[in-house]
Amino acid sequence: MKARTKFKREIQEVLKLLKPPPKINVAEWADANRYIARGTSAEAGKFSTDRLPYQREVMAAITDRACGEIIMQWGAQKIARSPGLSPGQTFSA
Repeated sequence: MKARTKFKREIQEVLKLLKPPPKINVAEWADANRYIARGTSAEAGKFSTDRLPYQREVMAAITDRACGEIIMQWGAQKIARSPGLSPGQTFSA
């Protein structure tokens, strides 16, 4: 009985690993996983779209399959160095 219970638990652990990740957009992923290295920004540490709320909508649009084109216009130094948001980059879904 114990071997069967152990086997069942192990199978459940394997199934957890095979579970697909949750469907989130770029902004949600960045808030959860992105960190800014020291020396690359005045605000190093955990990234938050709350610091730059105007980029949240753009980041959400990048992963929206219904969005065919994203046109951004703002000051050159606002977020020009953020991956995925640099001028001249193109994306296709």
